[in-house]
Amino acid sequence: MYVAGKGLGVVYDNKTKTPIFMNAVRAGTGPGVGYKSIRGVLIFANETVYKQFTTIGLQVSASGGALLKVAGKGTQASKAVSLIPGVSLYQLVDTGLVLQANWGATEFLKDPNLNKK
Repeated sequence: MYVAGKGLGVVYDNKTKTPIFMNAVRAGTGPGVGYKSIRGVLIFANETVYKQFTTIGLQVSASGGALLKVAGKGTQASKAVSLIPGVSLYQLVDTGLVLQANWGATEFLKDPNLNKK
C-alpha cells in the first residue's frame, strides 16, 4: 500500500514568540487500508533539534493501528513514533476508518507566502 498525505501547520518558538508557517507532504508504504484526518503534534527536545527541523524540515516516522472515529467520536488503538532522535510525535485523530501499519517520511517546507516579513 502507498501512503500519501498533505497538510499545513505552524511551528512556534516559545522563546521568540515567532510562528513559522509550514506546508507538509508525506509519502510512505505499508500494509493496510483506510483514511484518517489527523493533527500532528511534534515536540522538540532542544533548540538544536528545533533549528534543524525548521531548516531541513524532515520527519521520519512509523505508525500502526486500527481506528473507527467519526465527528470526534469512536474508538482507536494506534501509535505513531518519530524515528528522528529528539523529536516526539503525537497524532490526534479527527476522523477515520483505518487498519494499517506504515512508515515513511514527511517533508515540511516553510510557506513562502505566509512567512513574508
